[in-house]
Amino acid sequence: MPRYFFDVDDGISLPDLTGTDLPGLNEAYIQAIKTAGQMLQGAGMDLLTGTPWQMEVTDERGQLLLTLHFSAEIARKTLAA
Repeated sequence: MPRYFFDVDDGISLPDLTGTDLPGLNEAYIQAIKTAGQMLQGAGMDLLTGTPWQMEVTDERGQLLLTLHFSAEIARKTLAA
């Protein structure tokens, strides 16, 4: 079973050193979405700094397979209120 790695960079590189064995790329994509969702829930208002972050999914050879990009910011109109 292939091993996939889910590396995160939110201004600080957080490499996945252990990886996860999954049947294929579709399952790796689903795992990336679930993991990112958990991380976003834990970020709270810190995500609103406008600093983008990303998760890269690679295989055992280090080949990039997919990238998820995330960012959030408060609208200017909201800040003026």
